Amino acid sequence: LLVRHPGEAGEPVVLRLEREGWQLFLRDRWVPADPGRIQMGIDMLAACPLIGYPTDSLTDPAAYGLDQPMLQVALRGKDGATDRITFGKMSAKTYARRDDALSVYEIPEAVPGFFPTHPASWRSRQLFGFSAIDVRQIALQLAGQESLTLRYNAEENLWLAARGEKDLSADIDPAAAANLATTLERLMATRWLASGTGEALAALAKPTSTLGLAVDTLNDDGSPGPIARILLEFVPAAPGSPYFFGRFAGEPDVFLIPQSTLKDLATGLFSTGAEPP
Repeated sequence: LLVRHPGEAGEPVVLRLEREGWQLFLRDRWVPADPGRIQMGIDMLAACPLIGYPTDSLTDPAAYGLDQPMLQVALRGKDGATDRITFGKMSAKTYARRDDALSVYEIPEAVPGFFPTHPASWRSRQLFGFSAIDVRQIALQLAGQESLTLRYNAEENLWLAARGEKDLSADIDPAAAANLATTLERLMATRWLASGTGEALAALAKPTSTLGLAVDTLNDDGSPGPIARILLEFVPAAPGSPYFFGRFAGEPDVFLIPQSTLKDLATGLFSTGAEPP
């Protein structure tokens, strides 16, 4: 699946279906894509409502804005055949045609919105791809608090904890710590930003909260690989907003996540009366 605006600079959206699921090509690497967004787009193309049928013998693409299209979406099947649909706008009406046909259809103006041209919009909302059993360290720094660090000793099946320099290992609830690792495995962003990232990135230059992880990895041959270290940075999206802007440290793509989601990570980890402030 390829999505692009012919008149815009930048890379097109390129998606492919692999054994492990949909993948998005983003800055010279493949990353997991959002299967729900992709399926919505495919379903819309398969059952797009038609408003009108202005011509079945196109001779003047400019009459429908198709000479300078607002969007092109191409799908390639398993047999290698490609079907491309071009969208145009003229006189407040939205049109579409398959490139291998002369018929033009008037469609609802909302349809092109199912296909954002910013690649990051198609990233998977599930932030991580690791398994909970591979988590070895969690470090959560919330605004105004000392960092809370949890470490897992796999050989002894033991969780250790500290708030700043204070050892809280005696009070940690091992089951709650293991559940936290599972929660992180499934952690979801609300959405990835397609625009307005300049302001968000400027704010994220001075994050107010961070989440750091150390995770075991495997080499391609199945042998133990290096420890993967992941750092997420957060800052309030706006004064009084219930959301954080978030990003993987050093990356330009920004997502939204509820502030409550991050704060809830640090709750319920300790025995009664030992919960850090």
